Amino acid sequence: MAAPKPIVATRPDPPGAARPRDAAVPSISEVMREDRGYWTRNNLATRHPRVAGALLFGIGAFLTSVTLDTLMHGGRYTTRSAALGPFVLAVGLFLVVVGIPRDEDHRPTAGWKMGIIAASVVGGIAGLVLLGMLGR
Repeated sequence: MAAPKPIVATRPDPPGAARPRDAAVPSISEVMREDRGYWTRNNLATRHPRVAGALLFGIGAFLTSVTLDTLMHGGRYTTRSAALGPFVLAVGLFLVVVGIPRDEDHRPTAGWKMGIIAASVVGGIAGLVLLGMLGR
């Protein structure tokens, strides 16, 4: 005996036709194309990445130099500044050199994302090495 055929209560939509509930919700790519305000809301970091990088580089250089001065002359320091100094220095240097290259959709490129992750890892390792030199 053959299996009974399923009963369809409504007629299916033709292929490619937008259903009313789908038509009200735009896709993510449409939202990203229309929402150019993201890049204008984040003024310093996205519109002027090299300025933000120079600021981070300066903060990182200051924290690292204070920690190295403490290492040479003996004194008090915080472990946060010793660990974060080289990290912020590396990320800031990367932003100064590279900036933020964007693709057609105004998103950072994949190469930039890998580079900022690599700079973060190198800075983190340098911070851990500096902590090891300080004996923490």
